[in-house]
Amino acid sequence: MKESLADTKKWREEQEKNIKYFNNISNMTLPNDSNLPNYDDLADKLFDICLPQPGVDLTRIQKVSRKKMDLSLPKMDKLIEFNMVKPGDRLYITLSSVDREDSLATLLDAKYVRYKNEKMTLNQWGCKVTGWKSIRIYAWAAVEGEIETLQEKRLAYVQEHNEAVK
Repeated sequence: MKESLADTKKWREEQEKNIKYFNNISNMTLPNDSNLPNYDDLADKLFDICLPQPGVDLTRIQKVSRKKMDLSLPKMDKLIEFNMVKPGDRLYITLSSVDREDSLATLLDAKYVRYKNEKMTLNQWGCKVTGWKSIRIYAWAAVEGEIETLQEKRLAYVQEHNEAVK
């Protein structure tokens, strides 16, 4: 029992010495010598190497929901006005499980198409062809002879003109 008590006393003495040593070091001030390395610069360099900054100005990035973004894209009437599509163009659904020829419809105006001799809205046509209950028609429709969807055309227009269309 005496040995363990002696060991505890010795351990406490060692700890007290370590604490005094640490306090002396932490209270030390380095001389202001220009020959000493600037550790702040060294830290900055290490961060630049280990954690490179992105080449994008992060302050210009805006988090926008798809729904909000779609609201700022040109609608069909603007696509017609900008000559990106015109009445009389034949549209098809780009979905791979849909037969392209069977999905062809003629654009009548900004709201309607003629599909198999029946006049219907663009969304009704898309739903009828796909069998879906709803459809984001711009994402799935394209002009015959083109592979770019109406959605891709809208995005390209806004990007090219750098503006939202209302």
